[in-house]
Amino acid sequence: MGPIFISTGPVYQSVLQQDQSLFQQDQSVLQWDKSVLQQDQSVLQWDQSLFQQDQSVLQWNQSLFQQDQSSVLQQDRSVLQWDQSLFQQDQSVLQWDQSLFQQDQSVLQQDQSLFQQDQSVLQQDQSLFQQDQSVLQWDKSVLQQDQSDQSLFQQDQSVLQQDQSVLQQDRSVLQWDQSLFQQDQSVLQWDQSLFQQDQSVLQQDQSVLQWD
Repeated sequence: MGPIFISTGPVYQSVLQQDQSLFQQDQSVLQWDKSVLQQDQSVLQWDQSLFQQDQSVLQWNQSLFQQDQSSVLQQDRSVLQWDQSLFQQDQSVLQWDQSLFQQDQSVLQQDQSLFQQDQSVLQQDQSLFQQDQSVLQWDKSVLQQDQSDQSLFQQDQSVLQQDQSVLQQDRSVLQWDQSLFQQDQSVLQWDQSLFQQDQSVLQQDQSVLQWD
């Protein structure tokens, strides 16, 4: 190439000034770009640090999740076993209550049978008492008729005393039968009350078993 001649004319000076101005602007843009690049590097480093922290948190959360899964599973198994144990206990209680209920039914039937027997005995005693009263009245009538004859009167008095003694015995037997009858009534009422309580307990146990 030939030699380069730099002109110092006004046109070339203006071009040179424009070039210098553009060069300065380019330098400013370059410095701004460097500053932005440094900021971007700082942001990138900060993002990398956050990413590493997030990785650590993720690993820690995964470890906790595995531990929680194992712990919750064991707890659920324990709760299930406890529920199964309670269910078996409730079944046993229900069977026991059903057995007691059947026994109470048998006792109630026996008491009802005894009560009916006592009623029959009481009716028989009342009938005998009425018969004895009739005999006593007849004896009194005979005594009145036989008052004229002293011997017959004394005999009749003896018979009358015997009849009165028998009547008193019959009264005692009747009172004793009435007392037994009242006792049997009390026992029957008590058995009926127990029977109703057992029915209530049985219904409650069946409800609990269905709920379990």
